[in-house]
Amino acid sequence: MYRWSELIKDLNLVAGDSISPSAESVWNLCMVVVSRSKDICRVSAWVCLEYKNNITAARIVKILIENGKSAAPSNVRILLEHFRILDHKDERLNMPILVNWTEIIVASGSDILFDFNAQHDCVSTGCR
Repeated sequence: MYRWSELIKDLNLVAGDSISPSAESVWNLCMVVVSRSKDICRVSAWVCLEYKNNITAARIVKILIENGKSAAPSNVRILLEHFRILDHKDERLNMPILVNWTEIIVASGSDILFDFNAQHDCVSTGCR
């Protein structure tokens, strides 16, 4: 069990998120969350979710449930690495381009729509 303040202390968490719990609330780490489309989503999974009335892409950092609460998706809080989807596709791969916002957002488990596969473009990033 961890206090919320301990779980987020080293993260660039978006300030003023309306579903962020109190700093002293106690949470347990979870292994999976089930999306609305019934996908089993684990830590590091790529997901699409509803966030502030928009559909966005993100990667799961932590899956948490408040101590003593039922495992209903609405009781689960997900910490996610937020990505922006560019308006244009990659010319070579003909796929959407995701750019990291370098911020962590908090979402409810019930906000997760589905998981998806994301490809890394080694050519443009210079990987070996």
